[in-house]
Amino acid sequence: YIVVMKDTSGSDAVQHVMGKYRSTVFTAQSEGRRRGHPDVIDMFHMEPVDMNMNILKGFVAEMTPSDVSIMRTMPDVEYIEEDQVFEKQSAVPWHLDRIDQQDLPLDGRFNRQPKF
Repeated sequence: YIVVMKDTSGSDAVQHVMGKYRSTVFTAQSEGRRRGHPDVIDMFHMEPVDMNMNILKGFVAEMTPSDVSIMRTMPDVEYIEEDQVFEKQSAVPWHLDRIDQQDLPLDGRFNRQPKF
């Protein structure tokens, strides 16, 4: 998951959110043990993967659905999105190919500097 902080949050927002998360999980686990529900311990497994995001203020982490639920309640968190892999489209869409050349047949490539 990618956890993105609000623009208005301070420079230490990531550390603050991580600390608050750990505190919330500790409380939930303690309460679960006290009430005889040891399985609560297995509900939380957030593992930060990358804490140094240059483009967005936030971090990447492996999380369970319970972790995501907790993170979404944090006031400094703007949004959480599941990490995804995107693949480049191999064929150029017809409209782009048509822009860069006048002669048919189309060559299936898009050249940013058309040769007219």
